[in-house]
Amino acid sequence: MCRFGNMGGTVVVSAQGEFKALPWSQSTAYNSYLMRDVHRQFASRQLAIQQAFTSPAGMQEYLEGCRERYKQIVGTFPEKENLNVQVVGKIQGTGYHIEKIIFESKPGRYVTAHLYMPENMTVPVPATLELCGHGLNGKGSSSHAAMLMASNGIAVLVVDPIGQGERLQLIDREGKPLTRGATTEHTLLNAGFNLLGTSLAAQEYWDNHRALDYLLTRKDIDPERIGVYGSSGGGTQTAYYIGLDPV
Repeated sequence: MCRFGNMGGTVVVSAQGEFKALPWSQSTAYNSYLMRDVHRQFASRQLAIQQAFTSPAGMQEYLEGCRERYKQIVGTFPEKENLNVQVVGKIQGTGYHIEKIIFESKPGRYVTAHLYMPENMTVPVPATLELCGHGLNGKGSSSHAAMLMASNGIAVLVVDPIGQGERLQLIDREGKPLTRGATTEHTLLNAGFNLLGTSLAAQEYWDNHRALDYLLTRKDIDPERIGVYGSSGGGTQTAYYIGLDPV
């Protein structure tokens, strides 16, 4: 029991027992609240997909609607300017070589990439973008798929996404990452992009779009045979890309 004095006398306050409100494990926790909204949206989307699949025309209408909503979400992009490409190094492989590339997707934004170029092949050769998964090393990770394709006559441009490889943003004074992984850095970067009216998805799309523009400048690349692929986070980037640049 506690006593508090005041000008009019003494107020007696009884001690309260332990008070519990909204423990994390309850369904009323904030995460569960958000997930319920996610499930509602998912159910609505599944219904729309089921209805669209009833006819080819319905499916096409659904796809066009998705693409238009996606365009509204990512917003507009800057005018294309000079890529200011630099080839800063070369690594020799077996049946291919790797060119170390830097280009500007827009003025002052430097994108680092590796171009795996086949050797002893008839040019122009087909090419593809390889979009990286969520490893902090980005293009620096061993890319068996890129080496295999280059050895078989397909050029591969592997691009560092923002927040990975040579493009880490959240680092200490020694250049070491401050986050526990690429997904965490992307989450934090996206929050900042949102405040500026854009998103990480939009930024990744633009960098990759300009990477493809670079491939189109090369006379040793066949402009009619260019693709894009990726796994994990690279698969996500591929989905971002083909949503705006359908074949």
